This record gives sequence, C-alpha cells and structure tokens, in this order.
Amino acid sequence: MANRIEESHPYLEDHIVFTEEEAGSLRRLCAKTDLRSRGQCLAWICGGCSWISEDDASANVGAVASVLEVLIQDRRHCVRDKAAWALASIARWCSDDVWPVVARLEARGKRKLATLVLHEVLAVLLDSFFFNHFDECFPRVRAAIEAGDEPMLAALWALRHRGRLAKRASEVDPLLLAHGLDPTPSVEASGCGCRTRRYPRRACDRVLNRVEGSHPLFHEGGRLRLNAAERKSLRRLGQTVDPQSRGRLCAWVDVLARYPWSAGNAATADLVFELLEAMANDAQQDVRSQALMLFERRFAERPATAWPVVVRLIHSPDPELAELVPPFILEHILEKHFDRYYPRVRDAVEAGDRRMAEALDGCLILGQAEPHREEIVELLCRHDIVSRYANWQAADEDE
Repeated sequence: MANRIEESHPYLEDHIVFTEEEAGSLRRLCAKTDLRSRGQCLAWICGGCSWISEDDASANVGAVASVLEVLIQDRRHCVRDKAAWALASIARWCSDDVWPVVARLEARGKRKLATLVLHEVLAVLLDSFFFNHFDECFPRVRAAIEAGDEPMLAALWALRHRGRLAKRASEVDPLLLAHGLDPTPSVEASGCGCRTRRYPRRACDRVLNRVEGSHPLFHEGGRLRLNAAERKSLRRLGQTVDPQSRGRLCAWVDVLARYPWSAGNAATADLVFELLEAMANDAQQDVRSQALMLFERRFAERPATAWPVVVRLIHSPDPELAELVPPFILEHILEKHFDRYYPRVRDAVEAGDRRMAEALDGCLILGQAEPHREEIVELLCRHDIVSRYANWQAADEDE
C-alpha cells in the first residue's frame, strides 16, 4: 500500500487507518514546527478520528495520541485547541489511552494545558449527545478529584452547565461543593484557574502568504481576505494535478466557500468560483461533487460571476460533468431564482442550444419553478426533448 501521508492529502481520503509506515511519516511531519506542517498533521489526524471505526481505533491511537501530545504543547493557540479537540475525539473510543497524556502534562507542571485537554475530553465523554459515557466516566473523574486532581476539578467546573451534563447536576454539584466550588452560574470559581474558554482564540502567527505558510484548518473562510500573493498561490494550485497540491486546493476552497463572505471580500469570492470550476473538472468524483455543492450554496452571493461558470459547465466536453450540473446547480437556481434565470435558459433553448435543453430536462421542477411546470414541459417537447414530466403525465392518463 502506498504511503498516503507522503503521496496524497487528507481531503482526498476516506476511512483513514494508518499503517506503521504512515504513522512514522506522521511523527516526522509533527517534528516540523511551521504552521503549515502542523496543520497538515492535524488534518490527517482529524480525518482519521472522524472516520476510524471503534474496531480499528486501537490501530491508530498509539501513534496519534503521542503526536497530539506534542501538538498540544505548541505555543500557538490555534494548534493547541485543535489538537485538544482531536484528542477528545479519540477518547470516544479509547479513553484509557487519553488519561496518560493528561497525567504526563500534569507531571511536567503544565497545569493549564492539562485543564485544556480535560475540558475537551470531558465535553465529549460527559456531555456529547452522540457519545455519552457519563456513567462509565464520571466515577473516574470523581476519584481523580478526590485524589487532588485540580485540573480535573477546573475542567468539570467549567462544563457544569453544558447540555447533558447539566441534567446530572444531582451528581455533579455535590462534588463541586465538597471541594469549595459553588456550582451556580453567578459565582466565579475562586482559584480554580479555569474559565469557559481558557485560551481565547487569537490570530495565528502572521505570515505574508497563508496559503504557503499556514493551513486552512486554522482559518474561518467568510472572514478571510486573501492578499494578492495568496490569490496567486491558489491559482497556481488550481493548475496542478498531483494529489497533494489538488488536496491543498480543495481544503482551502472548502474553507473559503463554506461560510458567507464578509462585505468587501469580492476579490476572494470571484476567485473561489474560478477555483470551484477547476475542482468541478477534477477526475475524482468526490472532489467534483463537493465543488458543485459549494458552488450552489454560494451562487446567490455572486450571481454575475457564477452564471457564466454554470453555462460553461453545462457545455463541458466531459459528459459525466455535464450530467452532474442539473441536479447539483441548475435545479436549485431555478428553484430559488426562477424569474431571473429561466428566461436565459429559455432563450438558449429557443436558440437551439441542445445541451441547455438537456440540462433543463435533467432538473426537478421545484420551488419557484413549480407553477411553470407546463410551460417548461411544452418548451422541451417543442424542441424534441421528451420530458420526464410529459412521460409521467402520459402514464397518469393511461391509468
């Protein structure tokens, strides 16, 4: 089996269970301290934690836990927080492998880091809706607190009013009171050294080109304004075909297109549509599908930029891509913006554009298009496109 960490990208992989060779590559990647390498390391681990099954957890946890223990001690808050979350994800299945990491942090005098990790781990084990291990975990938490574990006490106090944990107040509150902490929301925990958020989110180390020197895992897309050098780097990635570069491009575009863009971020928005078009032409089906879904989600924000791309995709020489455009994009455009874009589609069909007619026939008639069903069917039939709706109507009449 090829070493995916050396030859691929986590965005392009599913069900990641690391081989011994890949675990070694992961440790070597972790040894690099630049933000891009650490982000790549976390991306591989987070992908593994998201997809690894309970049966396979033991195969990864040894290598992953040791790597995360290093990343948690990074001086950058964005790396610390993400590493703590990843370690908590592992605790869903292998909590026995997580507690030693916390113990070693405490033994080294890193109390705040231990509290950070415990906060994330307890949030998963005690509070998570999908992975609720309260009955199994709380006795261990109580025993640690009774033994004088202050970071454990601080983490439990910070979580005391969250979700499912709040419903077990009859068990949590007496433990906090017994150790001098009032569990009511109005009272601060004197001396516990913990707040709802111990490490405020700060900007990552400033780099001139975040595409080259950072990782999308540490940035929020809607607020991220790219400078000229960063836009140039993304365009360069869009012209590459090797898996690692293509994966980096997909990861950045996914972050940039996931949330609405802030005002004044037109240059980044226009670039994203340009890159989504490149991703839509990718050979990997998963990359194509993700690009088309993100395209549809952000279409309404930049329609003047996006519509010409839709037309080019419909007329793509790749028949598989052309078939994906109607259900992923055109169908939803007509569903939400019928009055604005149906006349353009109709005029193209009337002008003899066969590909546009076939694309229109591939759409479900939904939302704003629903009252115009007969008009659409008549247009398609007039241009020798046997509409699925015409067939359904004929079948109903026969019955």
